[in-house]
Amino acid sequence: MKVCHSVLTVGAVLCAGPNAFAGLGGQSFTGTGGLIADASAAEGITVFSLVVPESFGVVSSIDFVSLQSFVHTYAGDIKVQLRHGGVTVDLVNRVGLAGSSIYGDSSDYNGTYSFSNQYFGNLWASAASVGSSVAIASGNYYPSTAGGIPSNLDDAFDGLEGAGLWEIVFTDYSSGDQGFLASWSVQIVPAPGALALLLCGGSMLGMKSRNRGKQ
Repeated sequence: MKVCHSVLTVGAVLCAGPNAFAGLGGQSFTGTGGLIADASAAEGITVFSLVVPESFGVVSSIDFVSLQSFVHTYAGDIKVQLRHGGVTVDLVNRVGLAGSSIYGDSSDYNGTYSFSNQYFGNLWASAASVGSSVAIASGNYYPSTAGGIPSNLDDAFDGLEGAGLWEIVFTDYSSGDQGFLASWSVQIVPAPGALALLLCGGSMLGMKSRNRGKQ
């Protein structure tokens, strides 16, 4: 699919081909959510997906991933990952789980949680600061893997083709709780590149012919 823009100064239409989004900043894409399966069903794995168009080009970095109205009891039961192009990165992995314990933090998710390597919020610390069955505050957090160690969204997806399927993967490790996600979004920054200009009308051909006539 091409993205066309009218250029009034020359009376032509320019169509952006591959890497069309380059230089335009991060582009946001939104997917729907739904029920998050309990560990006793479907191996506890729930996947929500969206499709980025072919015109996007190559990924430079991830601005953020946002989980809108994410609800689940026992935050320590849940791992959330972003997946694309054969690469999977943890956004949060069983918050509060450490050592030989089989259970993580007993606080809940009930809000909107965004993840980016540009954010400084520590979700593990936020979970630890509230009591059992109390919701972790909505906010902006850096992504983390097991043990709360930061994970890197930018390095993981840098250089991949952005087009195609992007997925949020929820894994529930303990039965007894269902969750819900209203929607989710990912904002992706395209790599710098030449903007491919394709002819959508006859004006530019006419200009080219006149230039040739002057030679």
